[in-house]
Amino acid sequence: MAIKSKNLKISIGEVEEEREYKELEGPTPNPDIADLRDWDLKLLNRYKPKYYGFIQQCQFCALGPCDLSDNRKGACGMTLERHLAREGLQLAITGASAHAAHGRHLIEALIEKSGRNFPLDTAENTEVKSPNIQLVCGYKQETIGDLERGLNYIEGQITKLASCLNVGTESSDFDFNSKALHAGMLDHVGMEICDIAQIAALNFPKGEPNPKLAEFGFGSVSKEKPVILCIGHNVLAGASAIDYAEANNKDVEICGICCTALDLGRYRTGAKIVGPLSYQLPYIRSGIADIVISDEQCIRVDILENLKKLKTPLIATTDKYVSGLEDLSDENSEVIIEKLMSREIPGCYLHTLEKLGEVAVKVAVMIKERKINERKRAENHNDGKTQNLNLNLYEGAIKKTSDCINCGLCIKSCPVGVDNRLIIRSINKIFNEKESETNEKAKDEKAKDEKAKDEKAKDEKAEENKAESKAQFLFCWEDVSENNVDFIKFLKRWNIESKDIAISKEDNVVRVIDKCTNSDLLAIKIKDNIIVEIKNEKFEFIVKEENGKLNIYEEAGKLKNKIINLLRQKEYSITSLAKEIGCSRQYIYNVLEKISKEKNNEISKRAFGKNTYYSLIKGLNEYYKITERVKECVECGNCTRNCPNNIQISDLIISIKEGKGIGAREISILKNCAMCGLCQEKCPKKINIKEVVRVERERTGIKDELKFLTREEILESIGKCIFCGRCESWCPKQIPIVSVFIEIYKDRLANDKAKISPGRGAIQDVEIRNVGQPIVFGEIPGILAAVGCSIWPNGGKELGEILEEFIKRNFIVVVSGCSAMAAASDYSGTYNLFEKYGGNFGPGNLVNVGSCVSNSHITGAAMKVANIFAKRNLRANFEEIADYILNRVGAVGLVWGAMSEKAVSIGNGVNRLGIPVILGPQGIKYRKELRGDVENPYENNSEIFEYERKNLGLLDRWKVYNTTNGEIFDSEPAPLHLSYAAKTKEEVMILISKLTLRPGDNTRGRSIKLSHYIDIYRKYSGKGKDAFPDDLDKFIRMEGDVPMAMADEIKEFLKSKNWKIRKIVDPTIVRRMANVK
Repeated sequence: MAIKSKNLKISIGEVEEEREYKELEGPTPNPDIADLRDWDLKLLNRYKPKYYGFIQQCQFCALGPCDLSDNRKGACGMTLERHLAREGLQLAITGASAHAAHGRHLIEALIEKSGRNFPLDTAENTEVKSPNIQLVCGYKQETIGDLERGLNYIEGQITKLASCLNVGTESSDFDFNSKALHAGMLDHVGMEICDIAQIAALNFPKGEPNPKLAEFGFGSVSKEKPVILCIGHNVLAGASAIDYAEANNKDVEICGICCTALDLGRYRTGAKIVGPLSYQLPYIRSGIADIVISDEQCIRVDILENLKKLKTPLIATTDKYVSGLEDLSDENSEVIIEKLMSREIPGCYLHTLEKLGEVAVKVAVMIKERKINERKRAENHNDGKTQNLNLNLYEGAIKKTSDCINCGLCIKSCPVGVDNRLIIRSINKIFNEKESETNEKAKDEKAKDEKAKDEKAKDEKAEENKAESKAQFLFCWEDVSENNVDFIKFLKRWNIESKDIAISKEDNVVRVIDKCTNSDLLAIKIKDNIIVEIKNEKFEFIVKEENGKLNIYEEAGKLKNKIINLLRQKEYSITSLAKEIGCSRQYIYNVLEKISKEKNNEISKRAFGKNTYYSLIKGLNEYYKITERVKECVECGNCTRNCPNNIQISDLIISIKEGKGIGAREISILKNCAMCGLCQEKCPKKINIKEVVRVERERTGIKDELKFLTREEILESIGKCIFCGRCESWCPKQIPIVSVFIEIYKDRLANDKAKISPGRGAIQDVEIRNVGQPIVFGEIPGILAAVGCSIWPNGGKELGEILEEFIKRNFIVVVSGCSAMAAASDYSGTYNLFEKYGGNFGPGNLVNVGSCVSNSHITGAAMKVANIFAKRNLRANFEEIADYILNRVGAVGLVWGAMSEKAVSIGNGVNRLGIPVILGPQGIKYRKELRGDVENPYENNSEIFEYERKNLGLLDRWKVYNTTNGEIFDSEPAPLHLSYAAKTKEEVMILISKLTLRPGDNTRGRSIKLSHYIDIYRKYSGKGKDAFPDDLDKFIRMEGDVPMAMADEIKEFLKSKNWKIRKIVDPTIVRRMANVK
């Protein structure tokens, strides 16, 4: 048989027809895992890894775990730096494989539905339809079937990369980082395959700048209709439900969470976009969904657990997320529906798309009818109860906050540092009516107890007064003299000795005078009673006329009672008590001795340093009881280890046990103790430590200083929660904290409605032609791409502020995935960002490309700038295109609130193109940055860098070739970093303005960029409106770069920095791109 065809290659097991291609094939078609290693070396020579070893152990093999801290090595020779680099590779592979597997499932399903030859019509006015595939793989695609070739390449590469994770396969931290960049590049190819396939086959918007806005938000879903909730990233399952509902005229509400929501909105704008990943738990517990469809990626592990409580069925639709459910794909639809409706099973695995749509829609309709009937039944019976359904999982959750023991474990568990304890405590105080009633009862009981105690005390006092009703004679007024025995005895009470005094008696006043100083020591005035004045203190005594004389008496027990009252309030030393009473220390000793004899165990005596402290024990000798129990302490330290707040509670117990007294350290422990009682749960002697702390706090006068939030502050604080639910599993009282927050927040959630662009898809070639030149020359200040999750307190609000700041500065701002949703919901006034700004790829606009897989269009746009504007060949020409982007295209990526491994792989792919990525505060948990300001030599890799410098033209860190003549020049540190974890919104904004600077900027463009950099620095750095960035001089090459409006100020600044003019060159870091002689 003869085969006649042009451009046909035949190999065993594969037939490839070469498409017509105007461009010549570049040097790296389908690059293997080390084929772009030289380019990575250039990047990683400039941008060194800074590692963060939060867990400094390796647990990869059976010889572990190996402690790698303090320069230790593992059993295989592994070091911490290489281990962290390997973990970075693992994260990148995981993320890339998620999109590759998504692509495989999508392509196979679409080929089955539409055929291999379905044309790839992906963007209007566009020749370069798949820049990532063309750049990396070196071929064009015309049909969906053509995409398999790219998938085969990706899957083979991912397998090779995964093999490098095996113990003993790779040994270089440089090469681990190089391979991680390779995984990121593959991820962008995989994402592009996914998105152009679904754009073509499912008729998504084809690069349309302003697609119809979709409804977004928790409150956008119509609860009156049967609700089908789709969660994940693969749109096929939700699309099948939409198709069935449309074909059968079923009025159902189909909505989504995460990227599948955006793709549903691209498929049909009538589909509702509920929100990003953080909405999953609140929305499911709200009970709004009648049935849930899961597909793959970013789905919570505990979805099924929550749905079981609601008796809401789950249909898993991909083999990547089966969730332990029974596979009913081969079962008859009616049988599946019966099993789900009868609750014989909580859900099922159903991967047959046609059957899936029918089952999901029919079950949703039937469950909605069941709920309506249940509500009617409850109304008819007037009991408010629905026996067969739990309509939501949050109602009544607030009441459970009364169980909170204030331990603070919810704070420790929160991954983003929200003070859940303060929120729960405040909710309990303000919202919990039952708790308020309980508190009132407790107050009444307490008042009764106090009254009973007061009455008992009065009775005791009456008995005491009765027993001591006989007044005690002190001295006779007429007999007062220096020699009168009774008067001298009275003076000794005040520490006054008779030999040093003189007595002056005038009318009704007796003065006792110090002979040495001639000053008054004591004055006694007689009226109806005797008043003794000493050191501004007044004491009253009784006067009785007997036998023609005035005798002075003291009310029996009066001084003793005063001492008792003082000791009831707090501890006193003998000296301080004598000073308070105004008498001698010996007299106080005598009174205390008398009290001790009369009332055994009423006085507590505590030695501390040189002083002895006394206090009166209240109640049933509480202090002696606890000290007796504390003596049983075996000093095991369990109480300290079990303390949720890391308080050294054992130190307090041991101090009391040893009778050392309460010092500053113990006071600190008493103040910081939450009195949750968790410490005593592990005590082998069952000591009531909580009671010990209570008594000691009472004795030392320490009062609880609990703070509470107002209603508005509670709502604001809940807004910071990412609703992950981790705190719930830490709570020892099993308080459903997320459900509590939902119940408090339900009104706000119900009003959470907005408009959002569901995603336009690719950037058109014509748009690139319009903006290519101003981007490259710097006249458009930059491209800001906010991607990934925004799981961070106030993440959406802060992200919105960042985006609008740069939209107003004429940046091209691009968003995708959950970042697009966060910006739509948490940052909106009268109109949100998608309603305020246009969607075309131009300055001052907000462009939503779509879901996670649409991120490939952002890197694709950067590639198109090099290809369309600069006429650089795209086909299999990765190094040249990346070099052009690094030196000329002022793009910056932002992941504000990173979460999944996909953020790592997406970021690595962006980095390999020379585009910097800023991570939010959580990004540090990915354990690595690539920074231009650190010196971190790669372990055992110095030889390769030296060899490259000598033989292959590797340049020092901030040097570039001039492409016109091959000369080497000093360059500004631009972009300064390749990946960096910023700590605050303000730091992010300053970094964005700086990281858009490129060596290839012309003077006008550089002047514009520097103007923004200085203005943003002054606005957000906190250093004042006249401040300049410390590194400003490094980015000014000649006077033409200086912003005209600040010329005089900047010139003065440059003088202080000894600035010198530098030549502006056409930069490259690739020697073959320069005319090197």
